[in-house]
Amino acid sequence: EERALYYEWYDADLLDADGNPTLIGQGIVNVYTPATPGDHTVYLVVKDQADLSSEAPPQTVCVPGGTVTC
Repeated sequence: EERALYYEWYDADLLDADGNPTLIGQGIVNVYTPATPGDHTVYLVVKDQADLSSEAPPQTVCVPGGTVTC
C-alpha cells in the first residue's frame, strides 16, 4: 500500500477517567517507564490512513519499586 502507518502504545493497567487504557506513546519505537511499580500490560495498535487497525498481543512487564521485586 505504501502509505503511512500509525503506531499507538497503551498500558492496559493504567486507565483514564473513562476506564480506557492510557495511550503511553506514539511511533514505531516507544520507551516507557511506568510511574507505579508492579505488573503493567503493554500493547501496540497499528493503524493505517483508512483507520483499519491491528493489535499486537499484550506483553506484561514488571516494574520494581517499593515492596515489589521482579
